[in-house]
Amino acid sequence: MSFLTIKQVGLLAMPLLAPAVSALALSSWTHEGCHHEPLSHVRALKDKSTSSSGMCAGTCANFCAGYKYFGLEYGSECWCGNELTGGTFKVADNECNMPCSGGSGGAETCGAGDRLDIYVDNTWQAPSSPAEAGPYKHMGCHTEGESGRALNRIGFASDTNTPESCALACAAQPEHYNYAGVEWGKECFCAETIRGGDWAPASECSKPCAGNRKQLCGEGGRLNIYAAVLPAVAAVPRYTHQGCKVDAQHYRLLEFGPRTAADDMTASKCAAFCSAFDYFGVEFGRECFCSDAPTSDLAQVAAPEADCSFPCAGDGLALCGAKSRVNVYQKKAVVNPATVAGRWTYLECGVDVVSSRVLNQAVFHDAAMDLELCAQKCEDFAYFGVEFGKECFCGNTYTGTTAPASDCSKRCVGNDDQLCGAPDRISVYQKTPPA
Repeated sequence: MSFLTIKQVGLLAMPLLAPAVSALALSSWTHEGCHHEPLSHVRALKDKSTSSSGMCAGTCANFCAGYKYFGLEYGSECWCGNELTGGTFKVADNECNMPCSGGSGGAETCGAGDRLDIYVDNTWQAPSSPAEAGPYKHMGCHTEGESGRALNRIGFASDTNTPESCALACAAQPEHYNYAGVEWGKECFCAETIRGGDWAPASECSKPCAGNRKQLCGEGGRLNIYAAVLPAVAAVPRYTHQGCKVDAQHYRLLEFGPRTAADDMTASKCAAFCSAFDYFGVEFGRECFCSDAPTSDLAQVAAPEADCSFPCAGDGLALCGAKSRVNVYQKKAVVNPATVAGRWTYLECGVDVVSSRVLNQAVFHDAAMDLELCAQKCEDFAYFGVEFGKECFCGNTYTGTTAPASDCSKRCVGNDDQLCGAPDRISVYQKTPPA
């Protein structure tokens, strides 16, 4: 083939080969041929566009810098995008036969009606989410809340938006917001915790940032969320974290106890709410469940710890389960003292029944019941026993049947570090004779 002419494109002088079509070598761009717009009447390239009476390949390449593709159409139109819309198909090069409006003597063509000269950038790399944005760390892609913004304190839009600029803006607020989220390319949101929504696949946050097309800034209804302090499992005094567990709405893992939900929920707040129970669990950021026992073996419903990824609604710094995932806590084991008030010695855990009490000479109920209070109430008797957390029985004779010590597992309502029997189980103490 012989060179017919030399055409200036941008900063590069490129030879035009016969026939004179738009397959010009534009730095890193390669001509992919002539393509037909989809017959469904959507654009092949739809991320960005412009038109000009001075359009040529170099002009369009500059305009679409940062995109994977650009396309020239109808002589004066320039279209950009990172993917070709489904239904776009290749046709013969001679169907792209309209001279570029900014060309010289018709040597360079810029598509035609419903036809595009498509170019691809050989150096293009798919945009990604940086692991860090200023002092913040990337957590993942997240949906917006069902009834409001997932990050609902402040928000703004900027044509220079990036994860870092958004994170720095959130950190600069007087509240020093822990969470920053970028959405729809140019939007930035800040909050102290995440409210509503759910984690989504990374592929759903695919919008390049307005300020840096090599980075991702969410999508419509999707945010890339960053945290200054990544939430972690909370340490709760007198409780042991049992891990992240699978939960089901129709039959809760912690089914047999009260439950609550609050926008200021934390693990400690849930522990206080469930103080009369051996287990509590936090779920979906704001939900709290109590029970004296789980409905399933915890080992059988174990979930990956990463599944419990929702920050607690109350502080944003600790983890409170997720959708159908619950962080379960169990009270640490308690061993009753061998002696109480210096004069009473632990005897055993005994079987008791309502119809025939094993200590039947006096009975007391008190919302502040503990071992010392029952010992005081039974001062004039030889035995005292505590049952069901808040019941106290006295007697001078004891004829009960021994039960396993582990059966007396109900904590005293007045002292969470003591055991006061259980349903139909009584912790029995005997008065020590004076020396």
